[in-house]
Amino acid sequence: MTEDLTPEQCARDYEFNTGQVIVAMLRSDPRRAEEVPGALVSRHGPFTWGPTATASLENAVVCEAVAEMALHTLALRAQLGEVSDPPEHLLERHYTRKHGPGAYYGNTAAPAPAPAPAVRTPAR
Repeated sequence: MTEDLTPEQCARDYEFNTGQVIVAMLRSDPRRAEEVPGALVSRHGPFTWGPTATASLENAVVCEAVAEMALHTLALRAQLGEVSDPPEHLLERHYTRKHGPGAYYGNTAAPAPAPAPAVRTPAR
């Protein structure tokens, strides 16, 4: 999530400054823009991107699904009285098993299935 815009940023060049807080957030980790193609702008909402408009839309749909899961998780945590965040080592493990050179979990590039054989109907 980005930092809040300052009163000055909101008063002048709001749209430009919204982009600036996204860029500032991404500068902290140069790989992030490709690994997580979206940003939550504080007190605003999500921005997503991709190599095509379709990819950007798909990333927006994923962002909305993740937000819904997060909302349910927070609601469950509140009901259970759980207030602590997961430990860093657990978060790191979940991330590295799916991303990076040693990734072993999740979708892999599989060959496309062979086309189904044509079904012939006997002549009557």
